[in-house]
Amino acid sequence: MQKRNVNLDFIKAVAIIFVIAIHTLAPALSQYTIGSKKFLLISFYRSIVSPAVPLFFMCSGALLFDTKKIISIETIFKKYIKRVILALFFWAIIYEMIQL
Repeated sequence: MQKRNVNLDFIKAVAIIFVIAIHTLAPALSQYTIGSKKFLLISFYRSIVSPAVPLFFMCSGALLFDTKKIISIETIFKKYIKRVILALFFWAIIYEMIQL
């Protein structure tokens, strides 16, 4: 059994907080006039937390690829990307059906 990577856990925890901040700050941006001090402050905060999704992708990549195991590009496309595309289409159909 592999040991947990505490560094990745920390990065994911920070990314979770960043995602919450992004969703919390989004409605606040529309309440202020463009160029006002509050608008600029919220925009500044959003720019700080914007790496949230890339952080999750980097953590996933770090966990996906084991340095001791060699994975071919063909395996990546057949196994991993296929699952991501299937999930994407599944949720796209669900969202289209309920018109979100």
